[in-house]
Amino acid sequence: MYKKFGHLRRLKDLNQHHLLLPNDELANIPVNKFLRRLVGVENIKLVSDKLSGLYRYCLADLGIAPLPEYIGNQDKQLFELITLPEKCHNQLWILTSAQLKDMARVKAFMSFMRSQKFST
Repeated sequence: MYKKFGHLRRLKDLNQHHLLLPNDELANIPVNKFLRRLVGVENIKLVSDKLSGLYRYCLADLGIAPLPEYIGNQDKQLFELITLPEKCHNQLWILTSAQLKDMARVKAFMSFMRSQKFST
């Protein structure tokens, strides 16, 4: 789809693309708020309540979507068109019970997650 509408050189170029965005159930996600303020309603072609839906729509060449790096980086068919501002990134919170927090496998998982950089 990007070949049809061109590369993104700046965020305003998003108005030349078909956007696939999270639906109203995910309205409070920072990237969703940011993109909906930035683009016209006519450019939003599909919405989904799941990132997996946005991912499949991208693969079907229906438009472009804000996908987390952990999804986009694992599929060679996808690539980052533009880096979104830091305010669009989410924090990841991981909760565990007091009884499990000192288990070796839980500590290892928490340590691994802290070492990763995730964005939306």
